[in-house]
Amino acid sequence: MKKALFPSNLARRQLLAACAAATLLNAAPLTVQAQAAYPNRPIRFIVGFAPGGSADVVARAVAQELGKDLGQPVVVDNKPGASAHIATQALLSAPADGYTILFAGLTLATNPALMASVGYNPEKDITMVSQMTAMPIVVFVPGKSEINSLQDLIAVSKKTSGGLNFASGGTGTSSHLGPELFTRTVGIKYTHVPYRGGAPALQGLLGGETDAMFDTAVTPLHRANVEAGKIKFIGVMQKDPIASYPSIKPAGQQGIAPAAFMRSWQGVAVRTGTPPEIVNKLYASIQAALKNKDVIDRLVGAGTEVQASTNPAEFQKLYRDELVRWTALIKTAGIKAE
Repeated sequence: MKKALFPSNLARRQLLAACAAATLLNAAPLTVQAQAAYPNRPIRFIVGFAPGGSADVVARAVAQELGKDLGQPVVVDNKPGASAHIATQALLSAPADGYTILFAGLTLATNPALMASVGYNPEKDITMVSQMTAMPIVVFVPGKSEINSLQDLIAVSKKTSGGLNFASGGTGTSSHLGPELFTRTVGIKYTHVPYRGGAPALQGLLGGETDAMFDTAVTPLHRANVEAGKIKFIGVMQKDPIASYPSIKPAGQQGIAPAAFMRSWQGVAVRTGTPPEIVNKLYASIQAALKNKDVIDRLVGAGTEVQASTNPAEFQKLYRDELVRWTALIKTAGIKAE
């Protein structure tokens, strides 16, 4: 009797199962090895702002050190537009593998309330890795103004029909939300005068078109205008002085309630679903970068203060708290994106 040239169905299934098991056993070490090797190719660092600005300076300073620590280039990819929403969408369109990271800022907490739809769930789709900086919100007026303090600002506003004109870099920016929060807290009116960016807003103030401005950080341009007598700082919206510019009197020392305090912030985020071990590795590398003296000098030079997170969960909590705070203000004030 001749032997069958092909195995029976049962034998065939047994053979296929054995092959599959062998494949899985051989693949498992490779998978572990691939995860352990992160990163084994360049990392893209998406920044939702144009090259040359303070956000770009911060991102590039940190990216350089991250690359050294991780052993792979961290390439800054500028995607400005729509209040950094384009950059956020780019992150969420990429795999959750740690090879695409996002420069996270205050707009992540304000865009969901400002826009009709952002197309993602801010609390579920974005995972924070670490805060990098805190940016003081400073208040300044023209150099020749009669206003010399926040209390002066309040007094003059009360005497002015419709309130004073406040310049901003655009609807929904921190330079808009700052005076919105301040005036509601202290009980005064104001007129919002939006410009297309912080630089035009500053020029409007210098040209006498507006009376005051809230802005993030103390940049070299601000310092130059102060030294030239063109503007003067009348406060910073926090409890304590700015380490890099202690002569600006904080709101906490001018009788302003803490409800009006605010600071902008910058950090790194990834898409939710990124493996925890990769999030933790990125976090550790960011912490190392923020201790580097050259990085610190560059960040302070950009007008920011170094502010690291204790752990990723702390930054996630800050983000959620900011979402709640700014969503409430934006909805109460009826602010909509332009």
